[in-house]
Amino acid sequence: MATQPTSLREIRAALRKVPRDRRREIVNAIRDGRAVNDPRDAPLAVAWADYLDRRRSSWAWPRWAMPRERPRGKHAWVWGLHAVWMLVAVAIAVWSARLPSPWNYVVIGFFVYSAVTVPLTLRRTLRSYWNAPQAAAANRALIERGP
Repeated sequence: MATQPTSLREIRAALRKVPRDRRREIVNAIRDGRAVNDPRDAPLAVAWADYLDRRRSSWAWPRWAMPRERPRGKHAWVWGLHAVWMLVAVAIAVWSARLPSPWNYVVIGFFVYSAVTVPLTLRRTLRSYWNAPQAAAANRALIERGP
């Protein structure tokens, strides 16, 4: 790879050229904050991890709604309580806004589906953002070691 991709469009185009199993390995390496197994993929992993790290600091979400870094210790408990409080608030809102019969099931179904899928997706996404700096550093070290 002569030049490192910098935009998300360039990164996605480069990822499409990589075989599926190596592409999955790049994603898992970034999510886990480690180096990739195949040194050929290290420049792409660095570019993607750097992109995620730049985006992490420019999130449109307010800091009280979404942590930019992994909470540890007491802060992890506070964020956990915050998440539970948000789920309880949504549940109360859904319960108090009971609609006529057909719409009631649609709204409740939407919120139940969201309550199940959002935590799983959000966890994977946040791990990618939070571990991107470690993944970039590990893959840079892999590049510097050479073949």
